[in-house]
Amino acid sequence: MSEGYLYPGVYPPANHPYGAASSVQAMTDGRCVSLARLAGLGAVVGGAVAAASNLGRLRRAEIQVNEALAETAKTAVSSALATAVAGAAAGVVAEQGLVRLGVMLATGTAVLYGVEQWSAQGGQELV
Repeated sequence: MSEGYLYPGVYPPANHPYGAASSVQAMTDGRCVSLARLAGLGAVVGGAVAAASNLGRLRRAEIQVNEALAETAKTAVSSALATAVAGAAAGVVAEQGLVRLGVMLATGTAVLYGVEQWSAQGGQELV
């Protein structure tokens, strides 16, 4: 499909008058889709871990069903946010390797800590 163009695999070709802008738009859209997928993955993993934890607490009668559901939903949303922000930060720093993993871990931890602190103060501004 893109054989013979200056940049194979890029459509429209980058040497096309509108190709450069279209390529940038496609690249940006691709990154947004990737971040949305990361957020979805973070929500599933975080929600599953929270659900398993809350199920145990529910069986021990430490919490009620509505509390377990609310905690699970809150954790799923927080995990989605943390994973998307961590993925964006890691994408800026490095393509692969331990540096990227370290950036993702540090950023994800910082976002989850911030969300937890914000939530503990009732959603008020942190100082």
